[in-house]
Amino acid sequence: MDAMNLAAICPNKATGKQPIFSDFFLRFLEVVYPIWHKTHFSMRMCYISLGLPWFIGIVWNTAYMLPTAKIEDGQCGVYAYWPSPTFRSVFGVIIVLIQFFIPIMTLVFCYGRIALVLSSRIKVFSMILFPNTL
Repeated sequence: MDAMNLAAICPNKATGKQPIFSDFFLRFLEVVYPIWHKTHFSMRMCYISLGLPWFIGIVWNTAYMLPTAKIEDGQCGVYAYWPSPTFRSVFGVIIVLIQFFIPIMTLVFCYGRIALVLSSRIKVFSMILFPNTL
């Protein structure tokens, strides 16, 4: 069976958290780099930031969905047929790193940076508004 028929029959759950990650990254730019965001960010970049994660998610998952999928007795088995158990284990570890740990560490770093920026802005504004209290 060719790849196009297999892709049409087997369900593709290729995208999930990518649009949320895109929204988070735009928020990071707005808070941490507000001047750059105001002067350089356009509607074209907005559309790209919304569409690119979907495209990357579909391409990324299809790249290993199709080679590991097989239809037997009318049942579609996705991620079921691997060249060897070792390859499957190594690939599983890589997938967990790329799809879980790296995004979580990125979120932790960026939200920490947002918290630091907002904290420093609160201190500056409180010194301006209430100079004798600090």
